[in-house]
Amino acid sequence: MDEINVSLIDDNLEKEWNNFVNNHYYSTYCHKYNYRKLIEKTYKNKTYYLIAKKKDKIIAILPLVEIKTIFGSSNLVSLAHTSYGGLLTDYKDLDYIRLLFLKHINKFIKFNHIEERLLSTPNTEQDIEEESEEVSMIIDFSLFQNIDDLFLSIKNKRRNLIRKSFKSEFLIKFSGNSLLDFYNMYLKGMNRLGTPAHPIKFFYELKKYWDSDFYLFTSYYKNKAIGAMIGVKFKNKFINLFAAVDQKYNQYSINDFMYWKTIEYLYNNSFNSFDFGRSKKGTPTYKFKKEWTTRECNIVYKNYFFDSYLNKIKYKEFNTSKLYRSKISYLFVYLWRKLPNYFKIIIGHQIRKYIP
Repeated sequence: MDEINVSLIDDNLEKEWNNFVNNHYYSTYCHKYNYRKLIEKTYKNKTYYLIAKKKDKIIAILPLVEIKTIFGSSNLVSLAHTSYGGLLTDYKDLDYIRLLFLKHINKFIKFNHIEERLLSTPNTEQDIEEESEEVSMIIDFSLFQNIDDLFLSIKNKRRNLIRKSFKSEFLIKFSGNSLLDFYNMYLKGMNRLGTPAHPIKFFYELKKYWDSDFYLFTSYYKNKAIGAMIGVKFKNKFINLFAAVDQKYNQYSINDFMYWKTIEYLYNNSFNSFDFGRSKKGTPTYKFKKEWTTRECNIVYKNYFFDSYLNKIKYKEFNTSKLYRSKISYLFVYLWRKLPNYFKIIIGHQIRKYIP
């Protein structure tokens, strides 16, 4: 059997890494090497990008971001500040590859566990078929003969709300929009939710590293920005990363207007699909997305560590998704909402780097 060699890489192997990502069926936008630069530039988190090679050919990758805990210890997340990531390989024995990576990374950093966030796909051969509370919801454009066919597939109630929005003289622009307009709405939305926001630097770095694959669509009413969406293009798919609206215009269905016009634009510009992003089953957001003829892809969390005594990989039931819905998390949300907005702006991004 040919030996498998594991190593940590730096920027010198960026091109080789991205070639593997671009050609792998299960890869996501955040597997690209750009994501490492985004996180390091914005938050200064340490990152560890692992590759496994056989006969000088990459057979597996695992991108990791170090997240410090309040107790001073570290966890490694694949990937932090996004819904997707995880091991990428065609090797059949996934646990063997994970074990090789664990043994190697243990030489460089002490950590509690690794968390992978794996996105299931149709006909997947990876070990992520199990049910999950969280899903990514996607519209597959290939299922529709034309844009009218897609529109008619949307639930009747939602179609009526879209038609209602057309009466409000909203306008959407697909280029030349201001990140600051988006950020002001995003910041207000995060304050309402009780969650520390990303700093605006995060979005400027995202725009910089995704370049022509970065999109900012903004909706206006009488030249005032009232809704915006940020997404990226990967393998001709559109991934919706952030969306924000001015709450005052919800009664006029601004959200429905923005999503429909975006989907219409993407369909007419030969994109393959629209990814709404992560939702928890049963929530209002999940029900909203369900009305758009979406298919669900499970997001599965795998947490594990290296048991040096038994020389094997061990899995844990814990994941950060459950932590976000814990009593401590709800208490934090309550207290965060009570803080003055100016204070949240000052310290929010310093806290955000510890929330993966």
